[in-house]
Amino acid sequence: MGSTSPSEPAAPEPAAPEPAAPEPAAPEPAPSPSNPSSLSQLYKPENKPYRDVEHIAIAIKQVDEEQRHVGLLYKHDRAQNEVRFLHLAWHHDLRVGPPTKALNWAEPKVPQEKARILARLCKLVGEKYTGAFGKKLCYAVRYTDGRFDPNSGEFLTRDGRGLTCATFVMAMFRTYEVPLVLQDEWPKNREGDNAWHEKIVRGLTEDKADESHIEAVRNESDCARYRPEEVAAAALAEGLPAGFQFAESTGLLIVDHLRKGSPKPA
Repeated sequence: MGSTSPSEPAAPEPAAPEPAAPEPAAPEPAPSPSNPSSLSQLYKPENKPYRDVEHIAIAIKQVDEEQRHVGLLYKHDRAQNEVRFLHLAWHHDLRVGPPTKALNWAEPKVPQEKARILARLCKLVGEKYTGAFGKKLCYAVRYTDGRFDPNSGEFLTRDGRGLTCATFVMAMFRTYEVPLVLQDEWPKNREGDNAWHEKIVRGLTEDKADESHIEAVRNESDCARYRPEEVAAAALAEGLPAGFQFAESTGLLIVDHLRKGSPKPA
């Protein structure tokens, strides 16, 4: 009878696997066409009438396929619930009057007291720079530090010759230390900027603006351009000032929204 071989020792239990490292948190979604909530506070007048503007709002419209125009809606007369649209239409052409149906608008998140005095500033600046005998506000490209005197409404700057429709809005808010965007983040010479700059110089030339002003604007090519849709995007930011990445991406959404869903410009 053969001897039995001793039983082999049992194999050790395999070690339990190390717990998997937690997945990194997903980044916040960037504004995109699949994230329409990023424009949920951009209103059309048929959805939310202009009279609902509490104190001040940024308003934008489509001018043509490649150009937008931005300005300010403000409560001009609270007793009458009257809202007006203040905007720099062109060189020596600041306008104020009833808003057209073409505007989309949003109220930037600023403290109520700041919003209230900004509305008063709109009235002051509108009185100073409109009308046959009013002062004239120049149209120019470079913007660094412009603002308005809160007592006189005078435009003040140490660098530059005027404003665009977009930097006019920025300068109004800057008057009361409310920067809409982080200017240091804005790049120079983006695609399309040179063609836009040449168009501005050509328009000033055709309108026979002062030669010294035309030459000054011609030399303003190497500067950041703040596009109307990017300044309008600041009104949708959760906090101010808005950074370039947010303003650019949200601005592109606004452009798409205006092209597809807004009434034709008036």
